[in-house]
Amino acid sequence: MGRMASEIYANEYAFFLNTSCTAASLPGYLNMGFIPLAAKSSLVRCRLDGVAQHVLTARAERPLESGRIRIGRYGDVLVTDVPHPRVMAALADHGERRQSSICLARDERFFRWRFDNLRGKYLFYFLMDGDDTTGYCVASVSPNNAIADVIDWAGRGSSLSRCLAAVTALRHFPVISVRDTCLDDRSRAELAELGFGNRGACGLVARRRSRNLPLLVRPVRWNCREDDFYLGGLDVRTIKNWHLPPLVSDAF
Repeated sequence: MGRMASEIYANEYAFFLNTSCTAASLPGYLNMGFIPLAAKSSLVRCRLDGVAQHVLTARAERPLESGRIRIGRYGDVLVTDVPHPRVMAALADHGERRQSSICLARDERFFRWRFDNLRGKYLFYFLMDGDDTTGYCVASVSPNNAIADVIDWAGRGSSLSRCLAAVTALRHFPVISVRDTCLDDRSRAELAELGFGNRGACGLVARRRSRNLPLLVRPVRWNCREDDFYLGGLDVRTIKNWHLPPLVSDAF
């Protein structure tokens, strides 16, 4: 992703956002002018047997329906492996689109495209009030079904904490992970109350998954100027100016 990419995309896009750098590729990206935006850190809730399962069976591949995972309605929670793009888009627009930050446009078209991914394995948890959906979260499931990475959520009220309370109560996964890169203070506090953290056994899992690697950003213009780092008056080098759910990429 060098000068040629800049020339190709300069008239269509303003920035490159890299979510998948490795320890080996990071120096090269930095040499190309990419700026570290934030660390890909996580908050994790886990059982001790979950840590062992994560370490010992990390390379195993199992079907989604194996183990503890069950599809169906459980009280006011609907669990399915089928997305509901129209419902999700309405909730995302209702609850969490921010006017003063750089956001992912989570509309119905995006959701349909995003989950048309044959390599992905996802579970969708919908909070129900009768037939009315009041919130949702999406879990990207590890190949061995041991870890749920919560990659998106939206809804009315404290949607993240309500969804995660439902997910933990169902005990589908021994390890549940949430990227905290763009979480606000209220969400962090709510997750702490649910047992999410990054110390002890949870910290071990979090470090194994993040490898202390950053998100990277740079303007598409190759010979960029200072004003190229701004979008709608917002400095793209400042993570507080972003509202970026992990849904943006499988590599986040």
